[in-house]
Amino acid sequence: MKAGTMLRKRLFALLLLVAFVLIPYSKAIPVNSGKWFSSSGTKKKLMLTMIFTLVLLPAWIIINEFIPPLSQMVPGLPVWISEGIIPFLLFSGIIFLAGWLILDKFRTPYNELIMNGFVFISTAYLVLMLTGIFFRGPGMELIFFK
Repeated sequence: MKAGTMLRKRLFALLLLVAFVLIPYSKAIPVNSGKWFSSSGTKKKLMLTMIFTLVLLPAWIIINEFIPPLSQMVPGLPVWISEGIIPFLLFSGIIFLAGWLILDKFRTPYNELIMNGFVFISTAYLVLMLTGIFFRGPGMELIFFK
């Protein structure tokens, strides 16, 4: 396995761990805490989040498989920047923009934003798990396209 891939996975895992640890310390007071689908549009928002995740992650996996690593395209950059920080910032930026869209367009309350995060992480876990089980071969290469 490539060193940059391992670094990306570790950074992503660290980000998730930090996010989960910080959730209870957020300052917002949730309305209707413990209630799923507390408003009429919550199911629609959660379905959009799931669809977004089901499109984003497979696209990211395929792009990551076929585009050469950034360290090969820009040889002067250190590997920890080219294959760790830059992909992390790209993926985090996409997720941040999606969260901002959910907050801005749908006027989502805090507890629904937490539900959207849960649906995103759960769907991402399932997609990555199924990809790892059924579509990865020796050296974690995608065998689906070979």
